[in-house]
Amino acid sequence: MSKRLCGICGRAIRTTSRLVFIGGPNASFFIEPPVHPRCATYALMACPTLAAAEDVELTIARTYSLRERRMTGVSAEYTLIYDVFPYRDPAARRRGPLDFYLAFPENAERIAAKVWLADHAPAL
Repeated sequence: MSKRLCGICGRAIRTTSRLVFIGGPNASFFIEPPVHPRCATYALMACPTLAAAEDVELTIARTYSLRERRMTGVSAEYTLIYDVFPYRDPAARRRGPLDFYLAFPENAERIAAKVWLADHAPAL
């Protein structure tokens, strides 16, 4: 995610291009990397889980910021405790092991996947 590589084809997404996050409704962050619009079209058509789901939403943006989710402890009930830190924060490494990078799209538009496929998706 730090290099703007497409999560499907692995190629770079240009900084001037739109990028797409595929997720659930009203997601504010993503653990999966962004994808090219054409790769999103392919994924939505080829993946049986995505194709069958009614609540898949696309978040389309040009930029995003990264954060790190780290496991910082265990509660008295033995559930894991997580905190979110700035990306590459040197102090965060001492707080706990890295769990996920989180991508937060900036100035994003959201659209239902089925609407996007019908009206906006690039041709394959």
